Order: sequence, then C-alpha cells, then structure tokens
Amino acid sequence: MRGKKFLLYDRDKRLINFLEKIALPYIRFRYNSTYKLEVCDSLRSVKDNLESIDYRVDFCCFHMQDESDIEIYSDIKRQYINLPILLCAYSKIDQNLFFRPGLFPEELITTGDVDEEKTRNITQIEEALYNIKDYLDRNQPDELQEQKKCIRIKSDADTISFINGQDIISIESENIAGKKIQWIKTIRGIYPCKISLSELEKIYSTILFRCRRDALVNKSMIRGFNEQTLDIILETENKYYTMRASNAKYRQIKEAYNLFCKKCEA
Repeated sequence: MRGKKFLLYDRDKRLINFLEKIALPYIRFRYNSTYKLEVCDSLRSVKDNLESIDYRVDFCCFHMQDESDIEIYSDIKRQYINLPILLCAYSKIDQNLFFRPGLFPEELITTGDVDEEKTRNITQIEEALYNIKDYLDRNQPDELQEQKKCIRIKSDADTISFINGQDIISIESENIAGKKIQWIKTIRGIYPCKISLSELEKIYSTILFRCRRDALVNKSMIRGFNEQTLDIILETENKYYTMRASNAKYRQIKEAYNLFCKKCEA
C-alpha cells in the first residue's frame, strides 16, 4: 500500500506548527491513520507530490500570503478537481480573488497579517480547530470504512450475531491454545470473534482506537483517566468501564481527548 501525505503549500512555513499540533493529531486519533506532512514552496513541488506513485495525497492545505499566490492556487484547483483544499489566507487579502467559479475552497481559515509578530499562526484557534475538524470529516479518504458498519460473527455453532461499531465498548485479544480470539465487549454483551484485531481496527477506524498492543477502545465513550493506573474510563448508558492503556498510548489518547473531545462536550 502507498504511503499517505498531508500536503502543505506554504512559502514561509508558518503553518507547520498548527498542522502538526492540530490537524495531524486529529487525523491520527479520528481515523486511526498516520500521514506524512510534506511542505512545498512552489507549484512544481506540489505537482511532483500529487503525481507521485509512492504516496497518496488525501488532504491539501494552501497558505495564501499575498495575491501573487492566486495563480498557483488556481492551477492546483483546476488541474486537481477532486483534491480537497483547506485554504488559509491572510486577512488583508481580498477574498473575492479566490471565491470565483471553480476556485471555491472546501474551507477557509483567516490568519493574521504578515507584519503582526504575535499572530504568525492561526489567530482564532478555537474557530480554526472547529473548521479544520469539519473540513477533515467532510473530506475523509475513500478507504475509510462506513462509521455505522456492522460485522457478522458466529458466536457458536447455532448463533450468528451482527455487531454495530457504535455499540462496541472495547475489544481485547486473547491467545487460546495458540490461536488469537478477540473478545468484543458491547452494550448488549460480550462476543468472541476470530477476525484479527488489526482488521477490526481498520473496519471501525473512525470509532475505535488502539490503547495498547492487544486492545481497542471506543473513542466516543471516553470520559476520563486514572493517572495512577493508566486506566481509560469509558461510559455508556450510565455504566462505567475501565481499560488499561500502555504508557505511550495513554498519553496520546489523553492529549487527543483534551484537545478534541472535551471541547465538543463543553
């Protein structure tokens, strides 16, 4: 499978910090998918990346610093019609330049003026965070599975169950007689499954997140954390569950939760 890229056109590279700390962590947590950030400063570099056979570009962020960039933006927008473009533009630029037929961006975020030292990055982080989440959700890659997808499993010789991803609380893998069995804990009970943990993670990519090598948790059910035990606290229908995470994953999940989920609940 080809690698994946988040492409950024930015001549002075002022949006790298914003994308690395907001956009890419959101992609990793929301879609269980890792992207390489590629920064370009010319049209040729953008085209080389878009036409590469080794990488697939799903998202493109274009930072328009002055009106001279409109020509490059226009070329990209017209040549790569299906490429979703997140447009960031300095507030001093006349927006009528790019809001023309065929040039409408999928999302626009306004940034501070070039000469404002204190506003080199996004000026309204809260609004930008909401906009970029909305943009990414509306333009997610084709390979991502349908969020409400069900899987069909055979619990025993006579019972067939259909499990909706949104009903899953957690999944743990267990080695029984040399064979891996996944125990799927749902709001209706616990079911054994022979589908691999990696495949289940892919099927429910927008719902589940790996909290350690042998376990997945439902991201939407996360309600808190226990620092002493590294437990993730999950809640559904006024019932609470805990799931132990690895050191690295615990920190990653907590940071993502505080950045994305907690703000949505407020």
